Amino acid sequence: MYHEQESGVRFEQAVNSLVQRLGRSRVLSIGILLFGVVLRTAAYFADRSLWHDEANIALDVMNRSIPDLFGPSALYEQTAPIGWLIGVRVIGMFFGFSELALRAWPFIASLAALPLCFIVAKRLLPPLGVQVTIGLLAVAEPV
Repeated sequence: MYHEQESGVRFEQAVNSLVQRLGRSRVLSIGILLFGVVLRTAAYFADRSLWHDEANIALDVMNRSIPDLFGPSALYEQTAPIGWLIGVRVIGMFFGFSELALRAWPFIASLAALPLCFIVAKRLLPPLGVQVTIGLLAVAEPV
């Protein structure tokens, strides 16, 4: 029992030391970012079905070569940014065209958006504005 209390005290001391070194604002921001990562990861692995427009784009990406993706789709009346289409196609070529593989590129991009938003917000906003901005992004509908 004493050992458990001692390890709890050490943990609390380590947290306090971290907060002092980084500052409360930064620790809170990191916590918000980690929360966003958890939400996005949970949504990605929930493996929900593709929506109709997602299915159309998925069929388009699966049935066309990378050079063909630069032209308009004749079949599905859907469009998407070329970089996104190529990213989905490349991942599909390596991992197959399962629903998880089709969502991998948007998942990666949504994870990358969190720290990028933090960096930009930190340069432009006061600490409270940074936390509000990354908080809104963290809880936004992921993937």
